[in-house]
Amino acid sequence: MKKALKAIAKELAGHQKRETWSETEVREYKNLMNDPSLPEVLHGRVVGIMGEKNAEGTDAEYKFRTVFQGNNVRTNTGTSPIDLYQEVSSSPVSFVAIRAVLAISILLKLQVGVCDALQAYLQASISGPYRIPTYVELPRDWWPPSWFVGGDTTKPKFVRPVCLLKKALYGHPEAGALWGKLFSSVLERQG
Repeated sequence: MKKALKAIAKELAGHQKRETWSETEVREYKNLMNDPSLPEVLHGRVVGIMGEKNAEGTDAEYKFRTVFQGNNVRTNTGTSPIDLYQEVSSSPVSFVAIRAVLAISILLKLQVGVCDALQAYLQASISGPYRIPTYVELPRDWWPPSWFVGGDTTKPKFVRPVCLLKKALYGHPEAGALWGKLFSSVLERQG
């Protein structure tokens, strides 16, 4: 249990350091969705996924990842979110798919390469002047002390707080495309 809690704490600390979402740009969900000054806004939830490596042995390791619940997105106008996304992409390629491509490449005597970037999507910005803002709802256990009166977790300042998402999270329908554009621009600068 301690290892699992440590994995969660490590993941959340990384998001706070990277400023994946803005804990200072927080609003009530109801006020956000009824704000007439916002022509359009997207709202989704952030959830966590826990995985266990080496479960069969005595040296089990826990891996925790934060993801955007991309199948449960709402808008303030009632417009379907899919109509608002600029570019929807597929999910990251699995290692099984990579191995299959490598095997076929060997059989056909082709040259291929594989790259894996550490937390790739989190390097790409999802907010900006020409993008519809995306606000996320965090699980209560992840609320920062500033969202409570005097830091007392029994006295929340909000009923249903949402904060601005700044980085592309796994699970967001546009995350792969945003990272792909970022990666291409870095390669162009390098080349």
